[in-house]
Amino acid sequence: MSVAISPNQKTLVSGGLDPEIGVWDLLTGKLLRTLKGHPGGIWSIAYSPDGKILISGGQDKTIKVWDTYTGNVLRTLTGHSNAISSVAIGRKGKILASGSWDGTIKSWDLQTGNLLQTLTGHLSSVTSVAISSNEQILASGSADSTIIAWNLRTGELFRIFKGHTNAVSSVAISHDGQKLVSGCVDQTIRVWEMPTGGLLRTLAGHSERITSVTISPSGKVLISSSADMSLKLWNLQTGDLHQTLSEHSGLVNSVVINQDEQILVSCSGGNDKTIKIWTKKL
Repeated sequence: MSVAISPNQKTLVSGGLDPEIGVWDLLTGKLLRTLKGHPGGIWSIAYSPDGKILISGGQDKTIKVWDTYTGNVLRTLTGHSNAISSVAIGRKGKILASGSWDGTIKSWDLQTGNLLQTLTGHLSSVTSVAISSNEQILASGSADSTIIAWNLRTGELFRIFKGHTNAVSSVAISHDGQKLVSGCVDQTIRVWEMPTGGLLRTLAGHSERITSVTISPSGKVLISSSADMSLKLWNLQTGDLHQTLSEHSGLVNSVVINQDEQILVSCSGGNDKTIKIWTKKL
């Protein structure tokens, strides 16, 4: 499952094994509509910065671009040869990146849908992609246990981060572009220095694989979700654990935070099959 919060913080979207995207009222939790277009599961969802566009990546090997006002599909992007595992949009709203089980990353012009580049370098499936706020760096995590940093403009591979002992499941870049965070099946979270590639610290505390990592807009807090059915809130600067949230009864697939850092949203699969909205002051 995957979730995303709209930039105006009024709606929430979710995708999962069902071939539908749920659009929810973030305040009331009411289901507003469902978007249908993918024939199979939806693994990743992202809003454009202005909230007018929604991007979904599916098991059907396609990326769909949706008009959030009408709910219509504006275009379908094809080119990957396996399921889309992750999509990300740059803060300027011009570049879309997609990662796939086919082992490649593709960058697209979000306005036209034109393919800009195909990046190859991983030895196995790409599990997660993230774009820096200045749209200069793209980070990709892979089942090959590495994270690669790419120059988004040229497509050049300029750094490989090694240290995890199993598949990397999620990556995130801090707003200032100075830190890269990776979550892994090896149950650890690693915080890296983006400019040098150095490992700053390794965070341990989850008892099962890490499924998702996200960084608060202020860059102060790191939130992780895990198959151990919990969320953990960490001080990104010190690595100290602030809090553990354990209300889910199944593995937690994904977690996101809103812009003013007041709301967390987490989704869970397995026996749980719920989306939880948390009001927290981080």
